[in-house]
Amino acid sequence: MTIEGWFDTRGRPLFEAELLIPGQGIRVTLEFLADTGSDRTLLMPSATAKLPLDLEQLGASTGRIAGVGGNIQIARVPAQILFYGSNAYLYDLDVGVVATGGQRSPVDALLGRDILAHWYLHCERRTNLLRAANISADEVIPLPAEGN
Repeated sequence: MTIEGWFDTRGRPLFEAELLIPGQGIRVTLEFLADTGSDRTLLMPSATAKLPLDLEQLGASTGRIAGVGGNIQIARVPAQILFYGSNAYLYDLDVGVVATGGQRSPVDALLGRDILAHWYLHCERRTNLLRAANISADEVIPLPAEGN
């Protein structure tokens, strides 16, 4: 029930997960910045530039969101995010896709409260401990014990 993260050299809390967009056969591993101020999990331009996303084919809806940096246009894309820890934890959700261009983000994605609300977070920067205890997920997939 534990997912391990880490702090980068600037002290930012990061988790690694697989992003799946079944409608387009996309499966990619990304680093997600834990952002308790973000309502929604977002893919930033640095990630979307690498992905062959066809938003029209997905029928993605669009909208605007507001943040500290102002308002931005996003598309909402049905996706799955898979975290690995003591088990695999799958979340079905609409991720926000930030349009390419504009200010370049130093991270691939923001991990918002749509997922963080399912976790207890233990953050201790002094000892570089970043751990999430999963409370719930859309699907919990048991992993084989190490050594088997």
